[in-house]
Amino acid sequence: FPVTIAKRNKKLKDPNNYLEQDQQKLFIRDFYAAESYVPVGVVGSSHLYDRMLNKSGQPKVPFPPLLEELNKMFVGGLSLGYIINIASDTGVGKTTIVNELIYYWIFHSPHKVGILSMELDDAQYAEVMLSRHIEKKLALMPDEEKMNFIRTDGFKKASDELFKNPDGSDRFYLVDDRDGSVEDLQNA
Repeated sequence: FPVTIAKRNKKLKDPNNYLEQDQQKLFIRDFYAAESYVPVGVVGSSHLYDRMLNKSGQPKVPFPPLLEELNKMFVGGLSLGYIINIASDTGVGKTTIVNELIYYWIFHSPHKVGILSMELDDAQYAEVMLSRHIEKKLALMPDEEKMNFIRTDGFKKASDELFKNPDGSDRFYLVDDRDGSVEDLQNA
């Protein structure tokens, strides 16, 4: 890298055609007029210092107070642009921890949160997050009681608090394309 690519005359397909048609001077001109090409995603080392400077100044998203020790370990929170994996045995509470992080970030992050749940569809995710918001687990309520409860003005107000900013705009985004490809999800 970089690769040098000579622009060829469209009528002369390869260097041999230049010779066959007595176009040696044209070949030499095209050869020395070659342009550097660096493939997408490849960065020359002379650019790394500036890239490092730009990345170092990026804001971080802090962990909630219950994970203050992680804020210290990560020097202020999570840097943007990274994928963080949370792994442990089944049943330890990974989803609960992740949902608690998301809940905190929805209200305290300077950036709009985007969520891709691999476990819950949009309605299930709404119920889980609203249960957290009102501090009452909706999934434990009998269906008729739950339906009556979620239709109350107080519950609707709590729903608006969680899902909408004071100006009425979306507080966060949830990707709910469960049949899409990886490319579809990346473009969402």
